[in-house]
Amino acid sequence: MKLKGKVAVVTGSGGGIGDACARRFIDEGAHVVVTDISAEVVERVADSLGTVGPPSPRTPNFGGPSI
Repeated sequence: MKLKGKVAVVTGSGGGIGDACARRFIDEGAHVVVTDISAEVVERVADSLGTVGPPSPRTPNFGGPSI
């Protein structure tokens, strides 16, 4: 894949195919934004991927716990 330096937004990256895609895109050199309906899951996935950065203050709250 030609993803070096590209930005990929992976929805549903908390598990399954989304998680696998996020990992593959990072391996291919992309900057990845991980998203999921659960803030805790996003934090866990981001930590496991070695990513850094706070969530956006504009991230909507869909009834889950606040970060």
